[in-house]
Amino acid sequence: MATATAPFRAGQTLIGPLFNEPMRVETVAPAGSASWALGIVGAQSERFRRVTMTEADLASITILDAEMAFNGDGNLLRLGIQAYSLGIAYEFDPYIRPVHLPRGPAAASA
Repeated sequence: MATATAPFRAGQTLIGPLFNEPMRVETVAPAGSASWALGIVGAQSERFRRVTMTEADLASITILDAEMAFNGDGNLLRLGIQAYSLGIAYEFDPYIRPVHLPRGPAAASA
């Protein structure tokens, strides 16, 4: 009796009508022929559940992989880094930070 390779890995996110919120896979163990026992955690509720998934259940869920992809837009990354550095400079550099002059009777007499 050969078991099928698990389509699930720790770190993946499962979305579908079987769950009321996105679920993160924590543990995967074979549970017989073409079924797997999963330990999953809710993305918002942080509640742990143990479920058994079969090949029939695979058709109704979407599996989002947690692997990093480095194919993003480099110009957007550069823009974000520049915006972050300007935010830090605004906090600490007196030449970038606008000077607020006092308003009131003392400013009118000057």
